Amino acid sequence: MRAMRVKLSQLVVVLCVVTALSITLLYLSPQTDVHQLEAIQSQLHRFHDDDKGNHLAQAATEQRPEETTTREASKQMVKPREDSVPRDRVLRIGERPRLIFQDLRRRRTVFVGVVTAKRYLLTRAKAIHETWGQDVAKLSFFSSSDTHNGGLPVVNLPDVDDTYPPQKKVFRMLKYMHDNFIDQFDWFMRADDDVYVRGQKLVSFLDGIDSSQPIYMGQPGFGRIEDRKRLQLHDGEVYCMGGTGVLFSRALLKRLAPWIEDCLAHTIVSWNEDVEVGRCVSRRAGQQCTWSYDLDRYFFNDYSNKMFADSQFQDLRRHHYATRAITLHPVKNPDMMRSLHKLFKESDLNALREQENRVRAKLMDLSKNK
Repeated sequence: MRAMRVKLSQLVVVLCVVTALSITLLYLSPQTDVHQLEAIQSQLHRFHDDDKGNHLAQAATEQRPEETTTREASKQMVKPREDSVPRDRVLRIGERPRLIFQDLRRRRTVFVGVVTAKRYLLTRAKAIHETWGQDVAKLSFFSSSDTHNGGLPVVNLPDVDDTYPPQKKVFRMLKYMHDNFIDQFDWFMRADDDVYVRGQKLVSFLDGIDSSQPIYMGQPGFGRIEDRKRLQLHDGEVYCMGGTGVLFSRALLKRLAPWIEDCLAHTIVSWNEDVEVGRCVSRRAGQQCTWSYDLDRYFFNDYSNKMFADSQFQDLRRHHYATRAITLHPVKNPDMMRSLHKLFKESDLNALREQENRVRAKLMDLSKNK
């Protein structure tokens, strides 16, 4: 009976929190409701044994059986975070302040650096800042030395222009991240200005992976057979393709940083910026892009370039690969970026309401069994 009362009290607390935040989300400004939704999703994750974060982290460690050269890098990813709450332990109401503190700590999980240019600052960059940029701990736009910020968090990289491909810009961005923020974040992400990032899903994914291990992660690229000679890729050498976003653990960025200028000066042999970053990581830091079937799905690239071409993309249910993705690319239309954000937030709110209904049903069952 005592255990039932404890369970009932937990469900009542969850129902109150869910109901209050569901109502609040209907009235808050677009910028604010993102943060509110992030907090409640995190709490529900712990109260209801939502293993999405662990599932994503586990998926990142899966390997293709025929490949052996990249297995060790993936094995390093299975170490859990020491501050995570065991899922088989009963959660007591008195522990809620500690969990909320952990949620605040999570906001320092990832620093996202967006590579952009002057001509896209008030269009693509602005759309990112207004939408998914609010879901991550820190967001900065990296551009040429003469770019005006336009009211956005822009980092002007010295001696860098908007030449494409942005090899120098990306290498110098990684150096800036290391030199100024290496001890403040667990993860560092390189993103283009035409990628949509689901911030809370990204945080949940990364929360189950040990950033003290050197990890280089994204959608794996191998180069077309006819291009591998031109790209001078070794057998088994895998780089992370830039479009869908690339993640660097703190440990990897520490290992890579001393070699960045050397790579810029001596190792670049192609115009492919993502290949050159991968070459530097592989040959100077000793890591390959983590290779997994599921990472292709979580870092989703629309090779047709049609799916996100206009702002009339309305039905997420028809595109299951979009709903499970962490990043979606390319989204070149700023209005499409805003539409996607709205659709995902509405989807999250609907899921929250379904969770509320399940809690209500459990409460009714407990009341009948008293």
